[in-house]
Order: sequence, then C-alpha cells, then structure tokens
Amino acid sequence: MKNYFLVIISALLLSISACKEERGDGDLNLKYAATLNGGNLELNQTYLLNGDSVYFTLIQYYICDASISDKDGATSLDLKDVTFIDFSEPSSLDYNFTLDATAYKNLTYTVGLSDERGATDPSSYASDHPMSLNRSMYWLMANAYVYFKIEGFRIKNGVDEPLVYHVGMNGFAQNKEAAQSFTINKGNTTSLITTLNLNEVFANINFDTEPETHTMNNMPLAQKLMNNFVNALTTN
Repeated sequence: MKNYFLVIISALLLSISACKEERGDGDLNLKYAATLNGGNLELNQTYLLNGDSVYFTLIQYYICDASISDKDGATSLDLKDVTFIDFSEPSSLDYNFTLDATAYKNLTYTVGLSDERGATDPSSYASDHPMSLNRSMYWLMANAYVYFKIEGFRIKNGVDEPLVYHVGMNGFAQNKEAAQSFTINKGNTTSLITTLNLNEVFANINFDTEPETHTMNNMPLAQKLMNNFVNALTTN
C-alpha cells in the first residue's frame, strides 16, 4: 500500500512539473505610438488640424505604475514603475517583459505621475532615470513635474506661430485602464500598442485663443488638455 501511494505521488509531481515546463515563458511587448488624421504622426511634418496648418516638434509624456491582471482579475502584476515616452527617441517607445505564458487582462496605468512620485526631487535620480533632471520635465520654481509636453507651430499667413502645451502638477494625474484580455504564449511575443490620437487631444482647442499653457498660467486650459490627453490614449 505504501509503495502504491508513492507511485501516485510521484506521478502527480511529474505531471505538475511537465505542466509547468509546457507552459513556460513568453514576452509582452508594449509599444507607444501617435496618430493624426488617421495616420502615424511624424514630427516636423505639416498637417491640417482644426482648420489650421500645424506641425509638431516635441511630444513627451509620463505614465507610471503600469500593471496587468491575471485572467480572473484576482491578482495584479506590476510591469514598470515609471515610463517616459518621447517621440523623438524611438528607444522610449518599445518595452519588453518576460512573463508566464498564460492569459491576462486589463493593462492599467496612471497618465502622469502619482502625487507620491511627483513629490520626489529629480536631482535624487540617476541621469538615465525617467524622472531625472536630464529629462527637462521639472519646474524648479513650482517644485512640480510636467506630465506631458506638446510643442509645435501653427502656420498662419506664412508665419510660424508657436504652440506650447506643458501640462502637469500634483492632482492632475489620472488612471487609465485598457479593458481587454490577451494571452502570452510560450516562446512567442504578444504586442499591445498604446496610441495617442492628436485629433482627440486638440478636439476642442482653439489655436487662436488657446495657443499655450504652462499649467499655472492657464489652469482651465491645462485641465481641459489633461482630460483630452487621457481620453486620447487607446490600447490595442
């Protein structure tokens, strides 16, 4: 009888081991993109937006506390604490994570920085950290991080008029959830692309009367743009 139970236990252990080996690991690839007028955005290229000819020279933003859930939503898996997306730096638009090959759902993150992160000193970070002074995303006078920067120009009567939107401070960050399921397969890569739609960012912006904000100098415009920015992010 004792030998019988040992055989059963051994068989169960082998089965569990084989199951784990079969499942293995796969990769989750997170990409970041931007679109305008239905196509991929290119910096320094002229587009028609809200009836104006415009081009953008800089688009940068923060997200933090990116995570996913297991397929049942019972547990959360942290992916990355802070990400700095800069559309002039391709390396900032592509990240890989090795995960157990199984089903997941709901990529969740904060657009901007949490108040706790926003209260930290950028000089305390290494030069290559997303929140270091080298990113030029900190207002020293206000002791606050900029959550996103969009800069460009509107061409009016042959003159390039600046468009400058620097938005962010404590209280502005918003949570975002991409409510969808996906599967990581053993030895393969699953990609999720988070896209910023510039048409939606500027959906209700009048370039004649709202050409710039540095947040503190025009809080209503900064809050409107922050709401637009969050709504303009989609993940597929």
